[in-house]
Amino acid sequence: MFRFPLAQVLLGLLFLCPAWASDPSAEDWIRRVNLQVAAADADRLNGNEARAVDGYLAAIDLAEMHDTEASRELRAGFWFRIGILHRTAFRYGAAMVAFARTEALAGSEAARFEAIRHQALVGAFLEPSVALSAVDRALTLVDQVSDPERTRGHLLDLRGRALLNAGRTHEASEALQDAVEHLGGLRPAASPIQLSARADSAAAAAMEGEMSAAYRFLAYAGAQKFGLHNLPDGHTPPPQCGDDGVRPDDWAIIEFSLAENGKVADVLPIYLSRPGPHAAAFAHSVATWAWPGEKVREIHPALRATLRAELRCAERRVGGGRLQPLFDEAQRWFSDQGVSTAVGTDASPRRLDDLQARLNEVGHTAALERAPILMAMAMSASPNLAARNSAGAEFRSIVDAFSPPPVITG
Repeated sequence: MFRFPLAQVLLGLLFLCPAWASDPSAEDWIRRVNLQVAAADADRLNGNEARAVDGYLAAIDLAEMHDTEASRELRAGFWFRIGILHRTAFRYGAAMVAFARTEALAGSEAARFEAIRHQALVGAFLEPSVALSAVDRALTLVDQVSDPERTRGHLLDLRGRALLNAGRTHEASEALQDAVEHLGGLRPAASPIQLSARADSAAAAAMEGEMSAAYRFLAYAGAQKFGLHNLPDGHTPPPQCGDDGVRPDDWAIIEFSLAENGKVADVLPIYLSRPGPHAAAFAHSVATWAWPGEKVREIHPALRATLRAELRCAERRVGGGRLQPLFDEAQRWFSDQGVSTAVGTDASPRRLDDLQARLNEVGHTAALERAPILMAMAMSASPNLAARNSAGAEFRSIVDAFSPPPVITG
């Protein structure tokens, strides 16, 4: 419903203009543009997104040689493709620029609507005020698209989402409930767009303290546990507090879908406690997740298209951040006890298995020798909270039996 065949329509414009068809120089220009676009499309399909962006930019430069209405529509299509590539690569600021240029160049209402809608989609968590303005512009075009009532409901959902990110929770809750009604209300059967609106309404209700309403919306959004909470080895953990502009109190709601092979796709931030470009850090983390395909295929396809995760930044890490003074003091204490502390300060999630193997080699009788390894395990960035908590508990029991290091606070 929200796509338009821009590539086919715009490329066709190159051959429909009589003035170009009779101009040899224009025919050469058409050939060069077509070759450039074909190369960029091939790069995009092969996953070489950076080269594809460069290719579309080169095609835009060529298209500017003939500043006609058809040429502008063509450039709008290229900017839109660039925007999509930036969005899927989590370059949200660049995507907003590309979608704005699409809107400025597009001549057809369908092309302008899609460019504006994407500004609202990305702007909701990046720049809520820009998103709200985009929704207002899109609503003026809604009668020109297919299924206007459903489209209006989708735009009201984006408005509510932008209000939620802007901290205007009560207004957001009202807008989102309106969106749910425009999208058919609370019925058992639902499309991904309806499920997203219900999940947004649940988030707003929870932030308003209306937990009964939140639970109701969650139930109709298909909320349930699928046994996917244990993330597989090798995934990227949540961003570290302090990295990529992420603050310790930042948290995010990220929506994603799962392909049948268990890999994550279509990652999109929904809510950030503090809107901004650090959304990319949370989105990138989710994009690396994957589960066994047989578990994923047990989930209904509609629900699989609108999964959500709430993420907070990881504060525990060795070799940096607020825990560094504690680590340094403990290392000195271990040294005073004559205990080797050569466990390093690498906090990568994969390292937890290496530390566990080393702990097994030390054995259970050498308590002091186990302590540095246990501390490193407890302070790891691994998402395996059970292992980290167990290591932390044993570490505390060991140091309590000896002269513990002073507690460092900060």
